[in-house]
Amino acid sequence: MRLEELTGAKRLVQAFVSLAMPNATETDEAVYSLLFGAEQLIDFKSVSDGSDEAPFTFWGGDKSISNIASQRLTKLKSYVHEQILAKGYHGQSRKS
Repeated sequence: MRLEELTGAKRLVQAFVSLAMPNATETDEAVYSLLFGAEQLIDFKSVSDGSDEAPFTFWGGDKSISNIASQRLTKLKSYVHEQILAKGYHGQSRKS
């Protein structure tokens, strides 16, 4: 996947989880961090930023883009799956 495609893929994941679990994204700090905070999925901006907060490398190791992206996606998938199983999740509706 090209770096430019990461931003679109990240936004799709954010939108999907936000739509499927609106209450969780508004009240749960863990899911918020995984979607929008410090542990959010990698996108083009986070890679190209060049700041000390995003010390990624393009080769192997703990700081490689592919390794960090994989770890963060796995955390998010695990979290969502656990929420579905733990709460017998059947969707939520926003309360007006």
